[in-house]
Order: sequence, then C-alpha cells, then structure tokens
Amino acid sequence: MSKYLLEDDFDFDFHLIGISTHAHDYRISWAINQLLDINLERQEEVELTGKKGMQSKFSCFHYCSDDEETEIRLLANKDKKVNLLGDQKQADFLLQIYDSSFEEVKEIMLKLRTINVILMCFEINVSTLKSKTNLVF
Repeated sequence: MSKYLLEDDFDFDFHLIGISTHAHDYRISWAINQLLDINLERQEEVELTGKKGMQSKFSCFHYCSDDEETEIRLLANKDKKVNLLGDQKQADFLLQIYDSSFEEVKEIMLKLRTINVILMCFEINVSTLKSKTNLVF
C-alpha cells in the first residue's frame, strides 16, 4: 500500500510577538493602536476545531496600511482551556507583523513594554513552532 505525503506550502513570512497580559482584547488593541498610530479593527473570530471536535474561538483584530505594504494582526492565544499555539502557553495574545519596511521588531517590542497593562512581550520564532499551521487563515 502506498503512502502519500501532504506537503504544507504555506508562507510564514511574518514576525510574531507574544504578549502576556491580564487585560481584555479590546483594551490591548486600543493601546497598540495608540502606541503605533495604527487602526486595528475587530474581525470575525478565528475558529479552530480541536481534538474530539471541540470548537474554540479566538478574537482577532486586523490592520492593513493604505499602501497595503504593512499588515498587522492581533490574535488571542487563549480560549477557555485551549491555546491557538499550544507550545506558547505563556502568551495571551499574538501580534503578527507582515512587512519588511515596518519598524524593527525589537523597536516595537520596546514600545509595547511601555504599555502599563502588558506584563511581558517576546519574539517567537515561527519556524520552530509545532502548531504554526494554526496561524494560516
């Protein structure tokens, strides 16, 4: 019997920042909007069907610049007891940044640390994530 391998050919060409906080999603979104002078807008929730058919929903905020060169997405990493990225349990939110000309990730992280409701932020290496396909929409 032959085996077929399915190759994932997804583009993971983005920077990912994990954010740890006790604040609600709308509060974090508002603070990031003020800090980076962008306009993250609430989108339809990201739905994920896990083991045993359990449905999980993760809030999502999205921004795309007028010239469409910069795209930023803020995702909740937790829904009840399920994480969008199972190997990043310490992150409450994930900030995806698609752009090479946008401010350097280190600078953005320094700015994020000035928000009083953010406890910690850290860069996540997407290539090492086991559940990175959960970030493909």
